[in-house]
Amino acid sequence: MKKSSACVIIILILILGICSFILIREQSSINQYAQCMLNGTQAQGTIGFLDLGTSDKVLIKNIGQPELKSEEVIWISDGLEHQTWKYEDKGIEVGMIRNKKEQQVWSIKITSPCNYKTREDIGIGSTRREVLNKYKDRINEEHSFGNQDIAVIGSIYNGTIFHFERDKVDSIFIGAGAE
Repeated sequence: MKKSSACVIIILILILGICSFILIREQSSINQYAQCMLNGTQAQGTIGFLDLGTSDKVLIKNIGQPELKSEEVIWISDGLEHQTWKYEDKGIEVGMIRNKKEQQVWSIKITSPCNYKTREDIGIGSTRREVLNKYKDRINEEHSFGNQDIAVIGSIYNGTIFHFERDKVDSIFIGAGAE
């Protein structure tokens, strides 16, 4: 009886250690992503004029004030102030983070009627085949789900996510889609 209890405890400790390692590794990726954003060294993801790291001033100059702004909330995962700006009439939603006094784009999501395109000329309405051809060497099979309604370029922690509806791009998300 004592041997089986000791084995169960050892197994639980091993599982806890493995889970902790995985969480620390993923948190490190998120923190690195946030630091790149704050330093302006993030290169992943451009759509239209929007880039991750675009300042609030540039955003407002190009598309005006958002129709909706969420409250600013500090996320426990990265310790930064986050806010969502919605331009519903334009099909644009941007996640913003505060960098000292200014805010900058943390994530980008576009839907219809937005006509912005990626550097590879993919936008809302592009076909699944076009996405797969343009990004064939960069699709993350691990994070692209089995039903293939989603194609992930990079990772869900820092990448571009194409969502398909009836084999056409329905939305494009750029940024950290998971914490």
